[in-house]
Amino acid sequence: METGGSQSFSNDQLKNENLSAAEQIMPAVTTATVSALVSFLGRINYAFMRQIPADTSYRRDGSSKFGKTNKWAGFPSAAIAWKLHKEPFLKEVTLDL
Repeated sequence: METGGSQSFSNDQLKNENLSAAEQIMPAVTTATVSALVSFLGRINYAFMRQIPADTSYRRDGSSKFGKTNKWAGFPSAAIAWKLHKEPFLKEVTLDL
């Protein structure tokens, strides 16, 4: 973001249309910053007896925007499902949708 300005205009006719007509011109100041980010991702998929799939993943991020004492953060996740339609006790069930 850049900011700049002017003060002490001889009249208010031009408003902010001609900032260079002021007696006192303040130089532009920028607040641009440079940041860095690096990420690592690992994932494991497993299916127990082809009926119970499980998925785990872990993401590790390093950023210059994190706190000064801790530049890394981890984000784990896990999921499990059960494929009921493959169970023997549901083979004869039909759904009318």
